[in-house]
Amino acid sequence: MATSFPASRDKSTPRTPARGNARQWAPVAVVLCGVLLAVSTLVAWVLATSPVDEPAPPAATRIDHRLAARLATPGDTLVTAGADGVARLWDGHSDHLAGSLPGDHGAITAVAFDPAGDTLVTAGADGVARVFDAHTTKLVRSLPGGHGAINAVTFNAAGDTLVTAGADGVTRIWDGHSDRLVRSLPGGHGAIDAVAFNSAGDTLVTAGEDGTARIWDGHSDRLVRSLPGGHGAINAVAYNPAGDTLVTAGEDGTARIWDGHSDRLVRTLPGGHGAINAVAYNGLLQAAPAPAEPEPTDYGWQTGPGPSSSPLPVSDTVVTAGEDGVVRVWDAHSERLVRTLPGSDAPIYALAFNPAGDTLVTGGADGVVRFWDGHGDRLVRSLPGGHGAVYTLAFNAAGDTLVTAGDDGVTRVWDGHSGQPVRTLAGGPGAVNAVTFNATGDTLVTAGQDGVTRIWDGHSDRLVRTLPGGHDAVNAVAFNPAGDTLVTAGRDGVTRVWDGHGDRLVRSLPGGHGSVRAVTFNATGDTLVTAGEDGATRIWDGHSDRLVRTLPGGHGAIDAVAVNAAGDTIATAGEDGSTRVWDGHSDRLVRTLPGGSGAVEAVVFNSVTR
Repeated sequence: MATSFPASRDKSTPRTPARGNARQWAPVAVVLCGVLLAVSTLVAWVLATSPVDEPAPPAATRIDHRLAARLATPGDTLVTAGADGVARLWDGHSDHLAGSLPGDHGAITAVAFDPAGDTLVTAGADGVARVFDAHTTKLVRSLPGGHGAINAVTFNAAGDTLVTAGADGVTRIWDGHSDRLVRSLPGGHGAIDAVAFNSAGDTLVTAGEDGTARIWDGHSDRLVRSLPGGHGAINAVAYNPAGDTLVTAGEDGTARIWDGHSDRLVRTLPGGHGAINAVAYNGLLQAAPAPAEPEPTDYGWQTGPGPSSSPLPVSDTVVTAGEDGVVRVWDAHSERLVRTLPGSDAPIYALAFNPAGDTLVTGGADGVVRFWDGHGDRLVRSLPGGHGAVYTLAFNAAGDTLVTAGDDGVTRVWDGHSGQPVRTLAGGPGAVNAVTFNATGDTLVTAGQDGVTRIWDGHSDRLVRTLPGGHDAVNAVAFNPAGDTLVTAGRDGVTRVWDGHGDRLVRSLPGGHGSVRAVTFNATGDTLVTAGEDGATRIWDGHSDRLVRTLPGGHGAIDAVAVNAAGDTIATAGEDGSTRVWDGHSDRLVRTLPGGSGAVEAVVFNSVTR
């Protein structure tokens, strides 16, 4: 069992706080020919950012990697358009340029095919929507859009209605077979950035800079209802195929899922730092059921009975968390993000599964310890962790005891099932950076800023002995599975290997340049892994002081390491925001998992087999 050290406590390498950048708008849109019908699981992408002094183009251009894509059938034509004002038609199965459609003045910011795939509409900065024959590339007609850019265009499912909207805040409804303006829908304050029909075509949603999504009767100009979008503009909207679910997303970084027949907010999906600029459904999977509404309890809040999410995979699930406050659950054998668990806006420093693998616990800068159902995304309870941040936490082997510690220097012992407080253990001056139990749970070790490692009786508050840690803070501690070896490491860059009873220093292992921030053993105890400020992960023979190999990191320190139960996979994470998954028997990098904004401070496997 091991703990990883939150880098924010390592005074030897102060970290520059993460700063949000202004948005970068990428003025290119790509559409694959045909009908967007096969859709049912939401995918929301949080897009890139750039300097604030660059004028922000319309929302339709806010696409990651300078692309927007719509997959449809027959899918044999690809259209790209962007800043040069030219729409290019490509063979969808090759790199052959089939033709070009000139615009007029300025960028093209929105494109759409009709459902039959024989009409293409482009629109952009000059405020004109151009209707082309998709087979001959002939310009059929031009539709004026009002004052300013057109940001969004869409057809209804029948193809007989075209909608355009943009900077002037007006949504225009056109006959899809002519240039006749049928009606105009007023917006709110500011531009309209997104429009969408439901599959039946009887409901239209518009949204934009005023942060409100407006639901309109698709056959008239009657406003049915308005949905609030949070703080800032709504950049994207989408219906599922059945039309009973609507998704809105925007500047506040949250995707909101609404009941498509009412104004009821069903659930929210967090993004990372910054705006969400695009949302889409695909047709491969069903969206996870909504968690039940939280109810207050004596120790925070707890969800009541209700539909549960599909179980988390228990064979090598890897969980990461860090400065953006989001817990990400990954399939360890692929780059697939299984789900995200919202924490708070505060960084998360510590993660731990109980031994059964059915409970995940998180702790961080807001001082709250959160219990999550290990089978899904349900928050079970929240516990106050003390004054200041929670930096470390650990379960004993039986899973009936949880220990948390952090900035206030107090180690708190909780009932691992109920969350009731059991006792507190006073440390020395300064924060507690690391806690761990031995394999039997009868020994608890705590260590921190005062450089002293304290060994406690695991069933009481009795201090058994103290171990000196060198000349600076201790950042990480770990027992081997047999419990006969204890490892401590810290800011002086030395990893110390102790007799499991803590009464004899066996050897010291050099750690490279700077502090050691994380240590852990594999399940058999024959491999020890250390990592830290110099960005390298060192693999040691667990029975000697022999360095077996070194794994390179990325840019910056490594703050967390974990080994799966089989011992064949190692995960490392740190200041560059990425989690690297390595083959445990070699130095081969298997895959890299992206994080959010800022460092990844904690990583843990759930390798329980049932």
